[in-house]
This record gives sequence, structure tokens and C-alpha cells, in this order.
Amino acid sequence: MAVLRKTALLLAVILAAVIAPPPAAAATIVPPQLDPFYAAPSPMPAGPPGTVIRSRPVLAQALPLLPVPVKAWQVIYKSTLVNGQDVAVSGIVLVPLSGWSGARPVISYTTGTAGINPACATSYQLANGIEYETAIFSLALLKGWAVAITDYIGRGVGPGPQHYLVGPEAAHATIDMARAAQRLSGAGLSTSSKVGFWGYSEGGHAAAWSGELAGTYAPELNVAGTAAGGVPGDVNGVARHLDGSPFSGITMLAAISLSEVYGLPFESILNDAGRAAVALAKSTCVELTSGFLAFRRLSDFTTVPDPIGLPEWNAGLTAVSAGKQRPSAPLYMYHGTWDELIPFSNTKALKDKYCSLGARITWHPMYLVGHINGVPLGAPGAVSWLDDRFKDRTSANSC
Repeated sequence: MAVLRKTALLLAVILAAVIAPPPAAAATIVPPQLDPFYAAPSPMPAGPPGTVIRSRPVLAQALPLLPVPVKAWQVIYKSTLVNGQDVAVSGIVLVPLSGWSGARPVISYTTGTAGINPACATSYQLANGIEYETAIFSLALLKGWAVAITDYIGRGVGPGPQHYLVGPEAAHATIDMARAAQRLSGAGLSTSSKVGFWGYSEGGHAAAWSGELAGTYAPELNVAGTAAGGVPGDVNGVARHLDGSPFSGITMLAAISLSEVYGLPFESILNDAGRAAVALAKSTCVELTSGFLAFRRLSDFTTVPDPIGLPEWNAGLTAVSAGKQRPSAPLYMYHGTWDELIPFSNTKALKDKYCSLGARITWHPMYLVGHINGVPLGAPGAVSWLDDRFKDRTSANSC
């Protein structure tokens, strides 16, 4: 993840340097936990999912003091928990300074793993010039599209932790982020704007789930297509693969999230090392979590030999895995054949499941490509595919 951050920030510097800076706007450097803007409203205001609760202009930065040439707003909006309850979620909306004829398309972009602490939120990190995916979603901004990025449920608007990898909730937050962007005063967007979902890794998981649920959760949205890269299809299989690996900290994040959302046994089976690991994961972002928890197994932190094998955990991991229903709009899936985090075979199985459900899939294997370098290498193809969808061109079908 550190390599990805450095590469993406370098690209962001280049992208921000080649276009003129935007006009001055408000900015904040206060962490969400200390910023009243991010406080959850009480009581929850009336309105459907996607209702904007509050917003403020902000200066988006590729790096500190290096602004991204866009109009930007931090937004608090309504979404829905897996149990049907309303929840406040934060995010950020970016609109290019260039004009657009007609309704400007909206990309609801979903970021990869950054950590489950509220301060790991993209809306906060981008305002402070420390968001490592800026160079990736800037490819959409360069096309003239608006980009709306959810912080996910539990991150940004606290108290945390983020509901990490909870597919249905990630989809709700992503879909409602698009709705909020369309309704945001001053953004110049329209409820008739075509919408595309796009993300990689955790973001690919959220995008794929959004493609599945948009037709029923938000039938009014004009969804043109979904681009999902590095998608963890069977989350149980990915958890097994990552447990004890250099990236095993990700398994800890998922365990914390699933216990929070589904009430699965975790806190009750932690040992002293486990309680310390959970405290670390909840209070930091992914760099520290990954560094300190690398090569550790969940069983190192629990009083049971195989927590992933518990029946309750099996059910929870299955519930958050994608592939429950056919995406209503075309889907572009891209994945590295040498992916070290999410096995290629795992995502290929998800693609085959979607095909069996009657989905229209464009499948793009990236040969000899791993997980991290799959982010910059796969992004141009995703943007090109989305551009074709916005132009009403027929997508190739790999099923």
C-alpha cells in the first residue's frame, strides 16, 4: 500500500501541475473526530436516501499546497444500514471547472483500503493533500465528469469503525453518494445525469455491489455501467488467503467490521494481543495496521484455533460476498493474473457467476500484473470503457 501511495501521489503532482489552479475555497485541517461538520445529526432529518444533510466548499489538494483544479464540496448525506435504519455518511464531490453541454456524467468512485478510523476518510484526506488515489480518479475529472467519493459508513462521520467490506452497506453509501451529488446545490449536476460506479480492490467490491443493487435500491438513477477492478468475490476465500500473509492486517479490519455490523463473536474471543491489535486497527490508517500486523494469523489474537471457521463467521463472510444478483447495467471487470492479495481465480469465479445470472460482462485479465500495479495499469481501460457507456456505445460481452 505504501508503494501505491507514493506512485499515486507522484502522478497526482503531475496532473495538478499541468492545469491551472482553481479559485480559492474553504479548507479544513481538523480531523473528523474534532470537526463539528462531521458530527452525526440528531435527530436524523427527514428525506429519502441521498438527501444532503449539510455541505461546505473545500479546497481539494493533490499534495499540501498543491490544489486540484476543481470545485469541491464535503458533503454529509443520508444512506441506509443493512438493517434498514437511516445513517449519516460523509463524502466529497468534485466538479471540473470546464463547462459541459447537457447533463454532466457522475462517477461514484469507491476507494481501496485506507483504514477504518474516521480520519482515514477520503473527504478529509483529500482536503489535506494526503489522499493516495487522487491520480486515479483524476482521470475521470480530465474527461470532464463529476466525481463523487463516499467515505463509507462509519468513516468520516464517526464514531467508527468503518463498516469495512460490508457489501450491501458499501453499495448503499456509493449509490446514495451519486444521488447526493446530483442534488447538491451549486454543483450544477442533474438528476438525469448518467452515473457510473468505479473502484478497485475494496473499491471494486463496493462498485460491484453497487452494480448489483442499483436497479432495485435506486431505480430512478440512470446507471450507464460499473467498472470494478481487483474485486474480492468470495470474501471467505480471500480471508483465508490473506491470513498470515504480508497483508494479514486487512483480515483484522474485516473481522472488526463484521463483528460490529453482524454481531459475530470476536471481542469475546480476543486474547491480550488481540485486544491490542484491535485498538491499533481502530485508531490508525492502513499503513500502520498493515505494518504491525503483517504475517500474523487471526488465531494469534484469539482464544480459538480457527475463528474464520466458526459457523457464524462463515455466514457473515458469505453475506458480504458479491454475486448475489445480476447487475442491471453492463459491468467491466479487470484483474491481474499475478494478484498477490486477491487470487485471480477468486475473481474469475465471480465473473462466471455473474455470467450465469445473465449479466453483460466485459472481462479484462491483466497478464503478469499484480494487485498494486493493477491500480494504475487498469485505470485507463476502466475510464475508456466508462466513456463508451456514457456515449451509449454497445459493450463487448465476455459471457
